[in-house]
Amino acid sequence: MAVTHDSGGGVSGGIGLTSLSWSHNVTVADCVLIAVVHTGSTSSSTTGVTHNGVAMTQIGGAWGFGPGTQEYSTWYILNPATGSKTITATFSAATNLPGAASDAYSGSDLTAFPDAYSQVTTNPTSSSPVSMPITTSADNCRLYAVANIVGGGTVASGTSDITNGSSNPPHVFESTSLVTPAGSASLSYTFTGGGLHAVTYALFSIAPAAVNQNVLFRMT
Repeated sequence: MAVTHDSGGGVSGGIGLTSLSWSHNVTVADCVLIAVVHTGSTSSSTTGVTHNGVAMTQIGGAWGFGPGTQEYSTWYILNPATGSKTITATFSAATNLPGAASDAYSGSDLTAFPDAYSQVTTNPTSSSPVSMPITTSADNCRLYAVANIVGGGTVASGTSDITNGSSNPPHVFESTSLVTPAGSASLSYTFTGGGLHAVTYALFSIAPAAVNQNVLFRMT
């Protein structure tokens, strides 16, 4: 079974918020649900994220960018409840203009998530593509990335911008095809407008679920 984008969601927040909630409609069972949170403040961090009241697990560490240290973090839950449920991020202090995004993927290996993880910090220009590299372990992985991008830009062939529901950062990307064979791979983005600053990408790969080799077929 191929790793396939099931559904997306997101929200942009206002002023003086200590939490941020949005709805996400998961349509398939046995998937992985990913949430990305941007605090929007240099004095607040995300202390936890829940889906339908169940705690999500953080992937890697939080990161920020200059000027300031507005925090970004990624979270996930395996086999989440299906249907339209609420995701809630809680902040350590009141924050202004936070943003969040979420994406669910079916056909994922729930025993080995993420397949690989990478964080890259770079200083982009308005003309040079920014590469988001990673080395996958399993064959036929889907790549997923989040970046603290402010301003417009374009994606290269093989990369899709799937940012959904948030006019505030973060930006979210995925690979348009599966990575095969396993090994070195990347996503790519080029700035075309303002908002240039040091950019950090958190990138990970989602491995496909294993095929059940124990299925017996009876010939009649």
